[in-house]
Amino acid sequence: MPERTEGEEDYGHALAILRIVRGWTQGELGAAVGLDHSTVSGYERERLVPLALVRQMVAAMGFPAYLLDRSLAHLRWARMVRQLLLFPPADPAAGSIGVMAGAAGLAREELARNALAGVLEVPLVDSDDPATGAPKGSEPPSATPGGRRRGSRRAGGPRPASADLGRTLRILRLIAQLERPDLATAVGVSTEVIESYERDRTAPLAPTLQRLLDAMGACAEVYDRTVRFLAGARASLRWYSAAGAASERAQIESFAAAEADRAVDETRGWVGRLQAASRLFDSRRRAQALWERLAAFAPEVRETLVREGADFWESGFCELLCDRSRQAASDSADVALHLAQLAVLIAQRVPGSHGWRSRLEGYAQAHLANALRVAGRLPAAVEAFARAKELWQAGAADDPRLLNEARMLHLEASLLRCQRHLREAVALLDRALAIDRWGETPSLLIGKSKAIEELGDYHASIALLRQAAAQIDADRESLNLFLVHLNLATNLCHLGRHAEAKLALPAIRALAQRLDNQLGTLRVGWLAARIAAGLGRTAEAVASYERVRAGFEERDIAYDAALVTVELAALHSTQGRTADVRHLVRRSVPIFRRQGVHAEARRALEIFRLAVEADRSSVEFVRSVLAYLIRARNNPRLRYRHAT
Repeated sequence: MPERTEGEEDYGHALAILRIVRGWTQGELGAAVGLDHSTVSGYERERLVPLALVRQMVAAMGFPAYLLDRSLAHLRWARMVRQLLLFPPADPAAGSIGVMAGAAGLAREELARNALAGVLEVPLVDSDDPATGAPKGSEPPSATPGGRRRGSRRAGGPRPASADLGRTLRILRLIAQLERPDLATAVGVSTEVIESYERDRTAPLAPTLQRLLDAMGACAEVYDRTVRFLAGARASLRWYSAAGAASERAQIESFAAAEADRAVDETRGWVGRLQAASRLFDSRRRAQALWERLAAFAPEVRETLVREGADFWESGFCELLCDRSRQAASDSADVALHLAQLAVLIAQRVPGSHGWRSRLEGYAQAHLANALRVAGRLPAAVEAFARAKELWQAGAADDPRLLNEARMLHLEASLLRCQRHLREAVALLDRALAIDRWGETPSLLIGKSKAIEELGDYHASIALLRQAAAQIDADRESLNLFLVHLNLATNLCHLGRHAEAKLALPAIRALAQRLDNQLGTLRVGWLAARIAAGLGRTAEAVASYERVRAGFEERDIAYDAALVTVELAALHSTQGRTADVRHLVRRSVPIFRRQGVHAEARRALEIFRLAVEADRSSVEFVRSVLAYLIRARNNPRLRYRHAT
């Protein structure tokens, strides 16, 4: 059996509508294509039907090919309206998308048809009005007797009889998916009476017609448009048999139908984006309260609550968790990872279109990749970011452009910087700076300055940091303010301006305490050690290095511990303290092995240890090891080449 495609079951009903328009029985349609009556009946009752066969049956009835798509569009639109009116959703916007899209499609179809017909002077009007099926000059059936507004749940009073009332009733019953006995019971008449109405043998009185429409959930607009569709389809049957598929009229109708499909897609996308934006703005107001509820539980419980609690499935809350993950990354990779994982779970569950969920999940996945990068799991971070970009791009059409695209570029640039693709990172940050609209610019400038620093242009890095400082709101962006001052002082040390850097230390320490950022406090201590070493205060520098090294080891940040160790070894070497270097290395190498420094860096550290043990560790050699470790931090494939 051929594989079913999404929505294909509706084609059987769309085919049945056209058969009703044509006035054929199922047996007559089957005979035209070499099928028996029961097979056609099965197809029309939503049994899987190959689309190619459906189109073959449409052609056999003498209809142009595009009319199947119009029949399908009318069927789906009418069912959406019926469902919305009979069972109003909790979110009215959700139900209105399909209705608005269908209305837009019909409007554009008529505009396109009439415009081209006018330009080419092609007659599109038969002896009967193709829009209504009624004789020219008659009252159009779109008028709504009884004074009720169009689109109300009830039909709004008896409908004017169309030229094909029986066929109209059959199509409306098919749309409602009711069998004749069910409709007869609902109206209080016999099945034979319903058949008599549908075969145009007798006409229902106005009150009976109204009961029929109410029982089928056919509001005024559905009734009117069904009349119009039926009349237009019958008109198409007449002109198509006379003019053929190559006629100008056929091409005009085909173009108009294609425009209708485009309008449906565009309107659905626009309304969907409007809905996503509305939900995002609304959920942002509740995001902090949701976080306070979730934060009261242990981390291992939160994932279960998020998976099972629909209250947490809000786009604004997902966005907040992403922000918190990024902030936490400056102090704890584990916390950042936990928050990003929660954000991904929520993004996969938020209401809305598939495209919007894809876009939001891509945003959350990028923050997950960032947390993995900070945790030192670079291959996993690269894989996660590739997934993030795929999801982000797949959902572009449904994005209301309220998520921070500059943030996405920034996170990718941070990953590139860790991979030592520094110039590519700078280029990406420049792109992000050009499109930033949501206050990301100070962070982008800080990120760019770090990449420039690692390229060795310390003056340019300082200029960017000062530019960032001028744009930081000190009351709301404490972390950015801390990073600016920390990195400024670091660049001053690179330039040998240690005295200037020392002047900034008290303010940097105060900012770290204000943030309550333990990792930040360690980095301030590392800066203080470098400043003391640069100012010749060896004892002070050694004490600071030892405290920082112990702090990194305690937090299992082995690579930074290794860097501090080699910096301290370099300081001892400059003082000729080879015994201190030997003692330091003997204590440290086992820790590096245990805590997961990558293999090539361990090889460099082992060569370093052997050189120290053999009293062959000059200051230049120690500095070469340090330079290698800095370059190879996130590049385990970078080979260490030592002088022999």
